[in-house]
Amino acid sequence: MAAQPLSPGDMTEVVALFRPTLVEDEFGQHPGWAIAGSTWAKVEPLRGRDFFAAGATQNVASLRVSMYWRPGILGTWRLGWMGVLYELVADPIDVDARHQALELMCAGVPGVPLPSEPLGSLYLDTRRVLSGDRYVSESEAQA
Repeated sequence: MAAQPLSPGDMTEVVALFRPTLVEDEFGQHPGWAIAGSTWAKVEPLRGRDFFAAGATQNVASLRVSMYWRPGILGTWRLGWMGVLYELVADPIDVDARHQALELMCAGVPGVPLPSEPLGSLYLDTRRVLSGDRYVSESEAQA
């Protein structure tokens, strides 16, 4: 049975998408996050919990994000919503394999809040990277 199509009226939240990148600064190269863009989405908080398996703690999804399909999003990306950073716990799900809707299952990243920058500015400049606790331009990060 096919899933119900996404309705524009259901997508009431703006989420930011972050892709991994290398940031270069005075300390050398280190992993960082570049803003890949932002989009309207339907966000559904789920009941999350931590459990122990083979002696390691694993995160269980605490958020389901539904949005229109867009190419290139990988399971290594992160998502920002309501001032909290989330990591994808699995590769994005192409609902019904029709390239119309994506579902992202996310878990909060403990102790890593989003920098206090208004989300609206993410629409204007998507060529900025997260370096430490602030956003800088890609050229500034590599300088």
